[in-house]
Amino acid sequence: MPTQIKYFIRSFFILFLLVGAQVAHANSGKAFSIQGTATINDEPLSLETEIKEGDIIKTAEGSAVKIIMQDKTVLDIQEKTSFKITKYAYNKDAPDEGNSSFSLLEGTFRYISGLIAKKDPTKVKFSAGTATIGIRGTFTTIGYDGTEVSAGSSIGETTINFADGSSLKVTAGQTGSFNFSTGRSSVGATTSADSIGAAALAIAADPENAAAALAGMSQAEATLVMAAIMNNTAQLNVSPAALTTIVSKAVAANPAMAVGLAYVAGALNGSSAITNAISANAPPAAKAAIEAAANQGTKLEPAPSTGSESQFPLRTGIEGEGEGETKAKAKGDPILPGGSPLDTETFISITEEANS
Repeated sequence: MPTQIKYFIRSFFILFLLVGAQVAHANSGKAFSIQGTATINDEPLSLETEIKEGDIIKTAEGSAVKIIMQDKTVLDIQEKTSFKITKYAYNKDAPDEGNSSFSLLEGTFRYISGLIAKKDPTKVKFSAGTATIGIRGTFTTIGYDGTEVSAGSSIGETTINFADGSSLKVTAGQTGSFNFSTGRSSVGATTSADSIGAAALAIAADPENAAAALAGMSQAEATLVMAAIMNNTAQLNVSPAALTTIVSKAVAANPAMAVGLAYVAGALNGSSAITNAISANAPPAAKAAIEAAANQGTKLEPAPSTGSESQFPLRTGIEGEGEGETKAKAKGDPILPGGSPLDTETFISITEEANS
């Protein structure tokens, strides 16, 4: 075979591999927080693992995994959950062609919409049992125990569609459920606000109160609140200046979250102003680590390990009980596992203000 032909074939093969690697990278995500025990396709899940179409993620009791996909979708897979990335296709150079679908086999997860949904919400689908869930909102919690599916919306609208053509529509501040055994369904005001959504709404309404709104949360939970705000600045009417204030207040009160937050901010926001705000309110010795984490997030490289949750000692564990929760229980206010003590009336008031 002539040398020129050999060279052409070899070059084409190398180009094919490089393009394939870029496509694979574009159609994937990374975990930025792993608490407890989690697996992917029955193998241990780590921060280095590439999460892609076809993968099944499982969490043990007391465990949780928080993921950022390439289109900035954020998934919070909670304890005792089995979750599948059924389909995921995204290329930043052709965002209109992106689409994704996810299957909740059992358990609970939170969803913060990314660029695919913001471009066209019909291109993002969830399934639980025989129900298909369409999300036009940007922050939703979905649960499925094998018999009943539920969806609670903190920001926006969620619709649960069934095989017979019927559906349940759940708007912000509401929760809807359907029992496959009895056929009974319901939609009504959320009886206990989701801790992450409630904190995001409260902080958006009053950026100066960011530290107080995050009190009692673990480091991972507080970072997830920031992710919810960063992905919903338009919906929550949060200006760039307000976002800088929010980040500054949060890190000043809880400097242990600085590196992890820098990674998430790099992935979701990419603004040097946010990275600078994090650095300005963290210990000087952490500056290099913060800048490196932000750069890793921008490229969606493996997240830096931020150490034990004990570094953020305001509350321990996913279902820990802080002082505020104890007081709320004494008053009789309902609280979800790992939730915040925010009564229904306050939550609905904040929700209506944010969505008005």
